[in-house]
Amino acid sequence: VIYDGVFVPDGDHNGELKKLGIAIHFLREMYVHFKPILVSGKGLELLEIAGFKVNEKHGISKGSINDFNKLLKKHRFYYRNVNEIPA
Repeated sequence: VIYDGVFVPDGDHNGELKKLGIAIHFLREMYVHFKPILVSGKGLELLEIAGFKVNEKHGISKGSINDFNKLLKKHRFYYRNVNEIPA
């Protein structure tokens, strides 16, 4: 994976992203590679469709961009159980 993390912002575009399997797949790929994930507003819906919940210990936040920067500095979150994630 060539990305250090992913930010799913709030906005009307999330309605379209929820219909795109590739968007859900990308979030799952980030998850199984233990990368940090930040969601905001309606971005939370996309996260839930992917099968995840906000969990700071696992590097999944709905905080601020400053919180995301802190997560990026940790790089990976190996506490996640990725055995049952279809990616």
